[in-house]
Amino acid sequence: LFSAQKVGKAYRRNSRKLSLFEIIELPLDFIISVLVIVLISLRIRTRVNSAATVADILESLTTIPWSNSNVGPNEKTAMFFEGLNKVFQVINTEYRVGQLCNILLMVMLFRIILATNVHPRLAL
Repeated sequence: LFSAQKVGKAYRRNSRKLSLFEIIELPLDFIISVLVIVLISLRIRTRVNSAATVADILESLTTIPWSNSNVGPNEKTAMFFEGLNKVFQVINTEYRVGQLCNILLMVMLFRIILATNVHPRLAL
């Protein structure tokens, strides 16, 4: 909100042109806010559902009737790979949330560099 007020005041004054930083600042702050909300909601959802997800995966893997001769080997391996697929889905979800976190960190780093108005080598 502060950057929106600053851009609005500068626009109304018409005393000077807006710098590139002042033009980029407002959308960048909005993008950062949205990404933080999305990241937090994804993390909360995965943490809340983690116990049920792990229980579901373990149940699907431990209930495979390996010693039952009435169940064919193709069915047993299909059950095993279904459970394994669930594990891969959880890993993929965590990977994508990690990617979103990395993107957010890069955008925040870019925002800090813009805010310092210093050359990137010196800002770090």
